[in-house]
Amino acid sequence: MFDALVAFDAHVARMAEEARIRGEALEAARKAEEAKLAAKLAAKEAKDEALRKAAEALLARIPAKGTMVTVEGFTGQVFWTGCSKYRGKWNARAGVKNAKGDVAWIAADKF
Repeated sequence: MFDALVAFDAHVARMAEEARIRGEALEAARKAEEAKLAAKLAAKEAKDEALRKAAEALLARIPAKGTMVTVEGFTGQVFWTGCSKYRGKWNARAGVKNAKGDVAWIAADKF
């Protein structure tokens, strides 16, 4: 009977060691996946930051707020300038309002 107990203890120890090894492998795979996702997110954020800076550089083309402008036949006063992101793309725009209150949103490259 003692021999059966020793054999069972050895079996339990083997199973515990196999479970520990499987757990370490799963943990390593999880950490590798997290690192991969973090690298992907960092690359996406770097690209987004570069696009935002390019859009902000275009803001210099837009006249100051309160300036009267005529763009594509629309004459009015600049009341808003800024950069905004729409569907993953950054754009620099200006809001121009005429005397009647009509508003035109004009891209910075039109100035």
